[in-house]
Amino acid sequence: MPTFWQMFHGEKMVGVTIHYMVEKLDEGQALLQDGLPIESGESLDHLIRRSKRHGAHCMATVLRQMRARTHMAIPLSGMDGSYFTFPSIQHIREFRQRGLRAL
Repeated sequence: MPTFWQMFHGEKMVGVTIHYMVEKLDEGQALLQDGLPIESGESLDHLIRRSKRHGAHCMATVLRQMRARTHMAIPLSGMDGSYFTFPSIQHIREFRQRGLRAL
């Protein structure tokens, strides 16, 4: 649940990456990387839905670029990623205590 963790850690933006799929996480090549600001007071549910819509627009952009043969692949190093587990009950409680909302 990357969006949960981005809100939990007070990030100002969520990231969207369209990439080729390979066996290892965060390796291969990205076709597009973009960000979306987290709105003040936004719920987790709203941000997830908004980021998915934005991701769909990003995918459409990449498909248009591929059709026009103007897309460019960006190597991913696999070194810049961060990884988190599914939130525990304690994390969810702390999320709420910080004034953040799931719905």
